[in-house]
Order: sequence, then structure tokens, then C-alpha cells
Amino acid sequence: MNPADEATLPYDPLDATKIWDESLNPPLLVGRMILNRNPDNHLEQVEKLAFAPANLVSGIEFSDDKLLQGRAIVYSDAQRHRLGNDFRKIPVNRQADWSSSSMTDSGDGRHIEGTIGRSSNTKQDHFTQAGQRYNSLSEQQKQNLTDNLAVELSAASVENQRIVLGYLNQASPDMAHRVYLQIEKYGKQ
Repeated sequence: MNPADEATLPYDPLDATKIWDESLNPPLLVGRMILNRNPDNHLEQVEKLAFAPANLVSGIEFSDDKLLQGRAIVYSDAQRHRLGNDFRKIPVNRQADWSSSSMTDSGDGRHIEGTIGRSSNTKQDHFTQAGQRYNSLSEQQKQNLTDNLAVELSAASVENQRIVLGYLNQASPDMAHRVYLQIEKYGKQ
């Protein structure tokens, strides 16, 4: 996605609960990973493998994706806990001539200063995309979804049913109506 397009969207495209419309933003091939053999030693080559998004290639930097930023911090800690402090010395994780000073980023020596804080998301459209997804389903998929929702909601309190049906109605009045009818059906059984 062109970063300038973000301003035109009614939702935050980096919100982990949102899905980009691939008809508008087709995936771009950036490389290919070829698996050409099975591991010789599963424990040493798979179980001890450590990937962390904090290991950046020169020229790459983090996006504003909050999940990615959090993972950049915690993955190295998790690997250290799981594999020990010297996890980079395990053969599958060894990088020739690695040192902490050799970690690269695209900052070119620039430093960013500021404070970290919580702020509200100004884009509060939580339902349009869900409705679009529902409308893209086949008739059978719509039926399966509404049946599954209704089965679970039929055991919920009337107040919780009202709240969920209100949310579903904001996404798609058709979906909310179908779920309501199914709840009524299950309630009479």
C-alpha cells in the first residue's frame, strides 16, 4: 500500500483486526524461500532456531505496526529465555562475525527522541470492513457463519444478545437479521 493511501481509509490499516483488500492492494513478491531439504537434526536445526524482527537488514526499518514493534522487543527476550543467553552461538543461529555493534538498521546514524504514550485511534470505523467481508461470502458461508453465531448467542443472556446483534447490525443488517432469526429458532427448541 502506498503510505499516502492510509489517510483515505476509514480505518487504521495497521490495526491487527483489519484486513487489506487485496483487490486494491495486491501482494507484492519480494522474494522466495526454497525449502530444498529436510533438517538432518530436528532439535538442533528447528527447535533451536531463533527469528526476531529486531534483526534488520540494512535499508529496512519498522513500520508503525504496533504488533511488529512489540515483537521486535520481546522476541529476543523470549529466545534468550528459551535457548539461553548465548542463543546466537547455536550453530543454526550463528552469523559470521556477529557482535551487538554489527546490528544494522536504516537509521544512518539518525536518532529519534520522544515519549511513548497511549493515544486513541482517530479512525473509529470498526464495522464497514466486517460488513464487506460478510457480503463477500457465498450464500453457504453466510449461512454457516450466522448459524454458528446464533448457536452460541442462544445460550447468552438477552442483554448480551442485544449488544452483539447491535454490533452485527452495524456491520451488516442482513447478518444481524439472520442471526436474530436463528437465535429465535434455537430458543424454541
